Amino acid sequence: MELYNLPHSPYAARVRMLIYERDLAVDLCDPPGGMGSEEYRSLTVMGKVPVLKHGDRYLSESTAIMEYLEALYPDGKLTPEDAWQRSQQSAMIRYVDLYFAQALFPLFQQMKASPRDQQVVDAALVNLSAELKRLQAWYELPELAPSSSLSLADCVVMPVLFYVVSLSPFFGENEPLLATPVLAERWAWAQEQAASKRVLGEMAAGLKAMMSPAN
Repeated sequence: MELYNLPHSPYAARVRMLIYERDLAVDLCDPPGGMGSEEYRSLTVMGKVPVLKHGDRYLSESTAIMEYLEALYPDGKLTPEDAWQRSQQSAMIRYVDLYFAQALFPLFQQMKASPRDQQVVDAALVNLSAELKRLQAWYELPELAPSSSLSLADCVVMPVLFYVVSLSPFFGENEPLLATPVLAERWAWAQEQAASKRVLGEMAAGLKAMMSPAN
């Protein structure tokens, strides 16, 4: 199997974190022909990363890829066995994709804006702060309380938190997790775990390369 991915993509990063944590036999590859190429767009409907190649078949969308890998290799999976706990985790992951990650998009846009629209920045920071508190509330549910090992939810959350922590200082917010101690503790913990530490390092290198003057 091959995973077509890019280092800085939070969606590819979550799949890599699962692969590293479970030591799965999946090769990591750049998108064939490069992002945006006809060759790559021909493989899947969306033409985005990540994409999993298994034999002559291609699967897109990070959560679908993670679910496939968990089903394909059930021994030692990160998905809870309990149906209710599993469903709560799925709901949390949907929240991250539909709401929490979306709160970062205005800040991404303002990173490249010249001049920046301070009203947009201020509104985005207020919204991001609210979403961080909502994300913490998910971790405070008994079914989703942080444990001593990485969960599938952690694999989804930590790459997005990487961008929260990395981008916020550019807009004057140097401690974005100060009001969410549960998140801050889990973020600090994740930076010490082998799989998540590796992925976060890859993301940092990828972000640095993406933001270099040459790009």
